[in-house]
Amino acid sequence: MLQFIMILCIAAHTLVTRVFCFWIFRKENKPESPERFVMLLPCYNETLGELTRSLDSLIAQKNIDDHPRTIFIVVDGNVKGPGMEKTTQQYLLEDILEPGPSRTFENGYRARDGLFMPTKVQTGFYKGMPYVFVGKRYNQGKRDSLCFARSFIYHYQVRSANVMTMFNNDLFEYIGNAFMQHGLEHIEYLRKRWALGSITNEFVMIFRPGIILVERLQSIVAVLTWFITPFIMAAVVKLILILIERGDELVKDPVFMTLISILACRYFYSLCIGFWLPRNWFERAQYFVGYFFHFITSPFCNVVVLVYSLFNSDDFKWGKTREVIDPEGEKGDGLGGRGTH
Repeated sequence: MLQFIMILCIAAHTLVTRVFCFWIFRKENKPESPERFVMLLPCYNETLGELTRSLDSLIAQKNIDDHPRTIFIVVDGNVKGPGMEKTTQQYLLEDILEPGPSRTFENGYRARDGLFMPTKVQTGFYKGMPYVFVGKRYNQGKRDSLCFARSFIYHYQVRSANVMTMFNNDLFEYIGNAFMQHGLEHIEYLRKRWALGSITNEFVMIFRPGIILVERLQSIVAVLTWFITPFIMAAVVKLILILIERGDELVKDPVFMTLISILACRYFYSLCIGFWLPRNWFERAQYFVGYFFHFITSPFCNVVVLVYSLFNSDDFKWGKTREVIDPEGEKGDGLGGRGTH
């Protein structure tokens, strides 16, 4: 139902802004002091093309030219995917980002495993946009990168000489000075765009003070949806059985058809995306194959993922299907060379 309402809102917004824009004049409301943006880009094993497209999409955002902003790039380890000639960090530092001042901190910050993470920090510009690059020497997962970025921005906003943080003081001061140089004296709030391991974060946001009502409601819906996944699958199976046994009767029932139409709206909207979003016929074919595969298997896959997640919730090697390379070219996550103090 919420997804149906979301689709209606998108359609209404499109009609108002695109179709009736000539008859509706909106008074532009500009704040006295522009908001300050830190645009977070967490990376792991992205290719040269993927990195370039992601950065260009941040550069291409409209109507924010007056806002001080910085791209905050956090790379998790040194990894290669199939067909990659370089690691993600090498692509960024050697082929994409303009060179700038850099510094390596052997005890950069305390990672999720409790050990200090060697970290390289570089600042500079990408197509005129300032960036702060943070490269972690070893793999700890994108969730660790999100913790790094969010914790840093929080402590930067409430910074005090007497507060202990997870960061090396020199690293904190180095990145903080880079933010100051680009007009980011304060960052008023964090806006969550996406999060790995989102259910844990959503559950925390339900009870955390200072969260606006809409965000809290969205978190409640996300957590409840996660909990009722097995019941959703059971309902889908039961629906299929009922359609097989009493399909002729149900299609004549107006209440049933109304509910089915509402549920089908989201799938129809997703189907339509395949006609305008893909850039060529190959991508369009990929989208539709994935769409129908998801349509058929998603209820069952969700339960499989749910069960697997519960039994492997403490495994930090999820998705670690790429080769992890240390500075000497050996495999490993660096536990032998890291300490707690």
